[in-house]
Amino acid sequence: LLGLFAAALDRHEAMQRTRLERFFPPASGLRYQNGCCILPAPSPVVRQLLRRKFALLPQSAQTDACRRLGSWYERTGEYLTAAEFFRQAGDWDGLLRTAAADCGKSIGGEHRQMLLFWCRGCPEDALRRHPDAVCVLMRKLFSFREIPELMRLRAILLDALQPGGAFP
Repeated sequence: LLGLFAAALDRHEAMQRTRLERFFPPASGLRYQNGCCILPAPSPVVRQLLRRKFALLPQSAQTDACRRLGSWYERTGEYLTAAEFFRQAGDWDGLLRTAAADCGKSIGGEHRQMLLFWCRGCPEDALRRHPDAVCVLMRKLFSFREIPELMRLRAILLDALQPGGAFP
């Protein structure tokens, strides 16, 4: 009985492989793994086409797509990319959540302007709700010698930590 089951499973996998190969023949250079076709990365021309098509979507669809991409990147541990997608979606809570989870490890010197844009663009009420992220941002601002912005975030953090502040 076990032999019959194994033979049926082998036939099923062969049929699946045949279906895939009909659309993506092995000569096309595509690889297969566990019966799934692994597609190569899109070319720059395809990327540009996708960006143009994305720009034609309604704003609500773009926002939803950016939020979903941010959530996916957050789950995979790519916090910097997730934070940038959350910023594009206007989801400041998501951005601050990923900044806190990353602890500033992904933010290097090349991300200085992006960090400043985040700090200046983020609403104060969102900053008050995420004091852990504010601490991470303040540490990175200190590293970048952005003392005036650091002091502004410090005031928000101290205000949020007061009794009756936004932080419980």
